[in-house]
Amino acid sequence: MKIEADKVGQIIKENHGIINQIIHAASDVKLPPNTIPSINGFVGRDDYLKSLRVSYRQGTRCFVLHGIGGVGKTALALRFASEIAEDFEAKIFVGMQGMSKNPHSARDAMLDIVRQFEPKIRADISPAELKSIFIQFLHKQKTLVVLDNAEDKQSVEVLREANACFITTSRKVFSLTGGKRIKILQMSPSEARRLLTEIAGKERLDGQAGRLA
Repeated sequence: MKIEADKVGQIIKENHGIINQIIHAASDVKLPPNTIPSINGFVGRDDYLKSLRVSYRQGTRCFVLHGIGGVGKTALALRFASEIAEDFEAKIFVGMQGMSKNPHSARDAMLDIVRQFEPKIRADISPAELKSIFIQFLHKQKTLVVLDNAEDKQSVEVLREANACFITTSRKVFSLTGGKRIKILQMSPSEARRLLTEIAGKERLDGQAGRLA
C-alpha cells in the first residue's frame, strides 16, 4: 500500500475541512480509546523486559517480538505495554490475525485503529484519505499500539509513518524502520515453575510444579 507523498498532500488539502471535522468530533466527544487487555499471572521474562525498558528509555518507539507460536510473545507485549501505558493517552490493541486465512493488511490495521477513535469511519474510504486521518489521529494524541500476530513486515511497516509507539508480535522474523527486534524463546524451567505456581497456587501444586514444568 504505497501512496506518493504528494498525492497524500493533495488529498489533505482538498479534504482538510472534512478531515478536521472527523478528528475534532472524535476527540471532543469521547475519551481516548483504551483497548489493550490487562495481563494477569505474568512471571519471569526479566531479561527481555530489561532490554525493552532500556531501549524505550533511549528513545526507541517501535518493537518487534518474534518467535514460534506459544512462547509468550503476546503476554510479554502486554506486560511491557502495561509498564509504559501511563506515558500515552490512547492505548490501542489490534489483532492482526497473521495465521488466519485472511490476515490483516496495513489498510485493515489502519482502519481498525481509526475506528477505535471514530467508529463511523466508512469502509470504502480512499487509501489516501484513510492514511491522512490515521496519521492525524495519532499525532493529535500520544498513542501506544499493540499489533498482535502480524503476518509480515509489509502489513505493519507503513503504520510507522504515524507518530506513535508500536509493539508488534509475529511468528515471522523481520525488522521495522528505527525499531528493535527481539527473538522470544521458550520459558526456562524455573520460569515455567513460577508461572504454574502463580496460576494454580502453591498449595494446589503441592510441590509438583517442577515435575509438571
